[in-house]
Amino acid sequence: MHDVKSSIKLVEHIPAGSQSAGTVNGTTLDLQGFTNISFFISCGTVGANGTVQVKIQHSDNGSKWTDSRQIDTGDVVSLPQQSAVFSDRLHVVNPIHRYYRVVLTIGTAASIVGVMVVLGGARHKPIHY
Repeated sequence: MHDVKSSIKLVEHIPAGSQSAGTVNGTTLDLQGFTNISFFISCGTVGANGTVQVKIQHSDNGSKWTDSRQIDTGDVVSLPQQSAVFSDRLHVVNPIHRYYRVVLTIGTAASIVGVMVVLGGARHKPIHY
């Protein structure tokens, strides 16, 4: 039997919550055993005149990070100021590195942001969490 849950793994990358101004690094994601990765960024209210920028980084060893140019929307995505819930998706096109993470740059404190990740195309099924 083939079903979606046997081919993907969901990961809470950056827990949703009020983020302080500055840089927020997501946890290291190991892509071994998967063929693709998508990041889902969810924003609640962003502080007055606030900005949220999102970029993807990759690594071959999980410790030295480089900004990735493999995402389908460009290098850095700026999320517009919102007074209501907003979300965006970044998909890594043909990932060639083992490790990935998202980096948020929060321009104003008290911005509600979270990131979920879908690791897809599992080579070994079913997925074990």
